[in-house]
Order: sequence, then structure tokens, then C-alpha cells
Amino acid sequence: MHHFIDGITETPISKQWKAPTITYDGVTDLNEFLSIYTNQISLYSTDNAILCKAFFTMLRCLTLEWFMSLTQFGGTI
Repeated sequence: MHHFIDGITETPISKQWKAPTITYDGVTDLNEFLSIYTNQISLYSTDNAILCKAFFTMLRCLTLEWFMSLTQFGGTI
């Protein structure tokens, strides 16, 4: 089971794509994290599906637990 609609899950990621180097643990500034995250993603892709697909991989600690607990429409976001 995944947390995204099929269109996001099925979007391929380029072999040249590099994951952002930052993480978010709920302690640092959220707005700063989002700015850095979107800027780093946009270096490799302008596809919003990639932006969504990579997002949860940057989460740590309680923020990852929170994200993984989200459900909507039968477990997908």
C-alpha cells in the first residue's frame, strides 16, 4: 500500500535525478525546509508528481510518523 494516488506513484524518476540533501524532523523552520526542498527538487524536475513522491523521504522522527499515519480515500493521499 502506498500513500499517493496511482498517477504519482507511477511517475518514473529519471536516472539523473538526485534526492535533496536535507531532512525535516519537526524542529527546524518548516518554511525554510520547504523552500530548500522545492529549490533542490527543481534542479532535476519540474514535475509536481516527483515533488510529492520524494517528499516523505525527507521526513524524519515524528514528522515521518505523522505522514505515514495520514489516510484519505482508503489510504491514499
